[in-house]
Amino acid sequence: MDSQQLQRELQQLDEQGAARQHPARFRFVQSLSQRLLHSARVAPRQWQRLEKHLATLRNAMASEAASKQPQEHSPSPLKALVEALSQRAPRTVSPSQNGDEFEGLMRRVFGAEHAQRELPALAHLRKSRSEHYIEQQIQRAIDETPEEAGPLNSRRLVTRAVRQLDKTAPHYLRHFAAYIDTLAWLEKQGK
Repeated sequence: MDSQQLQRELQQLDEQGAARQHPARFRFVQSLSQRLLHSARVAPRQWQRLEKHLATLRNAMASEAASKQPQEHSPSPLKALVEALSQRAPRTVSPSQNGDEFEGLMRRVFGAEHAQRELPALAHLRKSRSEHYIEQQIQRAIDETPEEAGPLNSRRLVTRAVRQLDKTAPHYLRHFAAYIDTLAWLEKQGK
Protein backbone atom coordinates (compact mmCIF):
# COMPACT_ATOMS: atom_id res chain seq x y z
CA MET A 1 0.00 0.00 0.00
CA ASP A 2 1.57 3.30 -1.03
CA SER A 3 1.20 6.64 0.75
CA GLN A 4 -1.32 8.15 -1.72
CA GLN A 5 -3.59 5.12 -1.52
CA LEU A 6 -3.37 5.19 2.29
CA GLN A 7 -4.21 8.91 2.40
CA ARG A 8 -7.20 8.37 0.06
CA GLU A 9 -8.51 5.54 2.22
CA LEU A 10 -8.18 7.57 5.42
CA GLN A 11 -9.95 10.49 3.75
CA GLN A 12 -12.78 8.21 2.60
CA LEU A 13 -13.18 6.80 6.12
CA ASP A 14 -13.24 10.32 7.53
CA GLU A 15 -15.91 11.36 5.01
CA GLN A 16 -17.98 8.31 5.98
CA GLY A 17 -17.91 9.51 9.58
CA ALA A 18 -15.28 7.25 11.13
CA ALA A 19 -13.86 10.15 13.14
CA ARG A 20 -17.28 10.67 14.75
CA GLN A 21 -18.42 7.08 15.12
CA HIS A 22 -15.12 5.51 16.17
CA PRO A 23 -12.88 8.41 17.22
CA ALA A 24 -10.27 6.44 19.15
CA ARG A 25 -9.91 3.73 16.52
CA PHE A 26 -9.76 6.26 13.68
CA ARG A 27 -7.21 8.44 15.47
CA PHE A 28 -5.08 5.38 16.20
CA VAL A 29 -5.06 4.33 12.54
CA GLN A 30 -4.34 7.91 11.50
CA SER A 31 -1.39 8.30 13.87
CA LEU A 32 0.00 4.87 12.99
CA SER A 33 -0.12 5.69 9.30
CA GLN A 34 1.60 9.05 9.86
CA ARG A 35 4.31 7.36 11.89
CA LEU A 36 4.89 4.75 9.19
CA LEU A 37 4.89 7.30 6.38
CA HIS A 38 7.47 9.51 8.11
CA SER A 39 9.79 6.70 9.18
CA ALA A 40 12.88 5.94 7.12
CA ARG A 41 12.83 2.20 7.66
CA VAL A 42 9.63 0.34 8.42
CA ALA A 43 9.33 -3.38 9.07
CA PRO A 44 6.78 -5.25 6.95
CA ARG A 45 4.94 -6.37 10.08
CA GLN A 46 4.21 -2.70 10.87
CA TRP A 47 2.45 -2.33 7.52
CA GLN A 48 0.54 -5.54 8.24
CA ARG A 49 -0.48 -4.15 11.60
CA LEU A 50 -1.74 -0.97 9.95
CA GLU A 51 -3.69 -2.96 7.35
CA LYS A 52 -5.20 -5.11 10.10
CA HIS A 53 -6.41 -2.04 12.03
CA LEU A 54 -7.69 -0.43 8.83
CA ALA A 55 -9.67 -3.59 8.08
CA THR A 56 -11.08 -3.58 11.62
CA LEU A 57 -12.16 0.05 11.21
CA ARG A 58 -13.72 -0.68 7.79
CA ASN A 59 -15.63 -3.66 9.24
CA ALA A 60 -16.90 -1.59 12.15
CA MET A 61 -18.11 1.10 9.76
CA ALA A 62 -19.76 -1.48 7.50
CA SER A 63 -21.52 -3.21 10.40
CA GLU A 64 -22.83 0.15 11.67
CA ALA A 65 -24.07 1.05 8.21
CA ALA A 66 -25.84 -2.31 7.97
CA SER A 67 -27.42 -1.90 11.40
CA LYS A 68 -28.78 1.54 10.51
CA GLN A 69 -30.76 0.19 7.59
CA PRO A 70 -34.36 -0.52 8.57
CA GLN A 71 -35.00 -4.15 9.21
CA GLU A 72 -38.45 -5.63 9.42
CA HIS A 73 -38.94 -7.75 12.48
CA SER A 74 -41.69 -8.64 14.87
CA PRO A 75 -42.26 -6.37 17.86
CA SER A 76 -40.52 -7.43 21.02
CA PRO A 77 -42.51 -9.08 23.82
CA LEU A 78 -41.49 -6.21 26.10
CA LYS A 79 -43.06 -3.67 23.75
CA ALA A 80 -46.29 -5.65 23.70
CA LEU A 81 -46.28 -5.77 27.52
CA VAL A 82 -45.71 -2.03 27.80
CA GLU A 83 -48.55 -1.33 25.38
CA ALA A 84 -50.88 -3.66 27.29
CA LEU A 85 -50.02 -2.00 30.60
CA SER A 86 -50.42 1.48 29.20
CA GLN A 87 -53.91 0.63 27.94
CA ARG A 88 -54.88 -0.91 31.27
CA ALA A 89 -53.73 1.81 33.69
CA PRO A 90 -53.28 5.56 33.49
CA ARG A 91 -49.75 6.73 32.69
CA THR A 92 -49.14 9.06 35.62
CA VAL A 93 -49.35 8.57 39.33
CA SER A 94 -51.46 11.35 40.82
CA PRO A 95 -50.10 12.21 44.24
CA SER A 96 -52.44 13.64 46.82
CA GLN A 97 -52.46 17.27 47.94
CA ASN A 98 -49.68 16.73 50.47
CA GLY A 99 -47.46 15.12 47.83
CA ASP A 100 -47.64 11.51 49.08
CA GLU A 101 -46.70 9.46 46.02
CA PHE A 102 -47.52 6.20 47.78
CA GLU A 103 -51.13 7.25 48.14
CA GLY A 104 -51.28 8.15 44.45
CA LEU A 105 -49.87 4.75 43.59
CA MET A 106 -52.40 3.01 45.81
CA ARG A 107 -55.22 4.93 44.10
CA ARG A 108 -53.97 3.92 40.69
CA VAL A 109 -53.47 0.25 41.53
CA PHE A 110 -56.33 -0.49 43.92
CA GLY A 111 -58.78 2.33 43.28
CA ALA A 112 -59.72 5.43 45.24
CA GLU A 113 -61.52 3.59 48.03
CA HIS A 114 -58.36 1.76 49.20
CA ALA A 115 -56.28 4.91 49.45
CA GLN A 116 -58.86 6.48 51.76
CA ARG A 117 -58.79 3.50 54.18
CA GLU A 118 -55.22 4.05 55.37
CA LEU A 119 -54.99 5.48 58.87
CA PRO A 120 -53.24 8.85 59.20
CA ALA A 121 -51.13 7.44 62.03
CA LEU A 122 -49.84 4.74 59.71
CA ALA A 123 -48.79 7.33 57.13
CA HIS A 124 -47.01 9.30 59.87
CA LEU A 125 -45.29 6.14 61.12
CA ARG A 126 -44.16 5.20 57.60
CA LYS A 127 -42.75 8.68 57.04
CA SER A 128 -40.93 8.82 60.39
CA ARG A 129 -39.48 5.31 59.92
CA SER A 130 -38.25 6.25 56.48
CA GLU A 131 -36.61 9.43 57.80
CA HIS A 132 -35.03 7.52 60.69
CA TYR A 133 -33.66 4.85 58.34
CA ILE A 134 -32.12 7.50 56.05
CA GLU A 135 -30.57 9.26 59.07
CA GLN A 136 -29.04 5.94 60.18
CA GLN A 137 -27.65 5.29 56.70
CA ILE A 138 -26.04 8.74 56.53
CA GLN A 139 -24.57 8.45 60.03
CA ARG A 140 -23.24 4.95 59.30
CA ALA A 141 -21.59 6.18 56.10
CA ILE A 142 -19.91 9.01 58.01
CA ASP A 143 -18.84 6.74 60.89
CA GLU A 144 -17.27 4.12 58.61
CA THR A 145 -14.65 6.51 57.25
CA PRO A 146 -11.21 4.88 57.34
CA GLU A 147 -8.91 6.52 59.91
CA GLU A 148 -5.63 6.06 58.05
CA ALA A 149 -6.90 7.01 54.60
CA GLY A 150 -4.85 9.35 52.47
CA PRO A 151 -6.11 12.74 51.28
CA LEU A 152 -7.23 11.37 47.89
CA ASN A 153 -8.94 8.26 49.20
CA SER A 154 -12.29 8.09 47.41
CA ARG A 155 -14.24 6.95 50.46
CA ARG A 156 -12.79 9.74 52.56
CA LEU A 157 -13.60 12.32 49.87
CA VAL A 158 -17.19 11.08 49.64
CA THR A 159 -17.56 11.19 53.42
CA ARG A 160 -16.23 14.74 53.47
CA ALA A 161 -18.71 15.71 50.76
CA VAL A 162 -21.57 14.09 52.71
CA ARG A 163 -20.59 15.99 55.86
CA GLN A 164 -20.44 19.27 53.96
CA LEU A 165 -23.77 18.58 52.28
CA ASP A 166 -25.29 17.76 55.67
CA LYS A 167 -24.20 21.19 56.92
CA THR A 168 -25.30 23.19 53.88
CA ALA A 169 -28.36 21.33 52.54
CA PRO A 170 -29.57 18.61 54.92
CA HIS A 171 -32.97 18.27 53.24
CA TYR A 172 -31.33 17.65 49.87
CA LEU A 173 -28.94 15.12 51.44
CA ARG A 174 -31.89 13.14 52.86
CA HIS A 175 -33.62 13.20 49.50
CA PHE A 176 -30.43 12.14 47.71
CA ALA A 177 -29.75 9.33 50.21
CA ALA A 178 -33.30 8.02 49.77
CA TYR A 179 -32.81 8.09 46.00
CA ILE A 180 -29.52 6.18 46.22
CA ASP A 181 -31.11 3.66 48.61
CA THR A 182 -33.94 3.09 46.12
CA LEU A 183 -31.46 2.59 43.27
CA ALA A 184 -29.48 0.09 45.37
CA TRP A 185 -32.69 -1.79 46.17
CA LEU A 186 -33.65 -1.89 42.48
CA GLU A 187 -30.21 -3.16 41.52
CA LYS A 188 -30.43 -5.86 44.19
CA GLN A 189 -33.87 -6.91 42.92
CA GLY A 190 -32.55 -7.10 39.36
CA LYS A 191 -29.87 -9.67 40.26
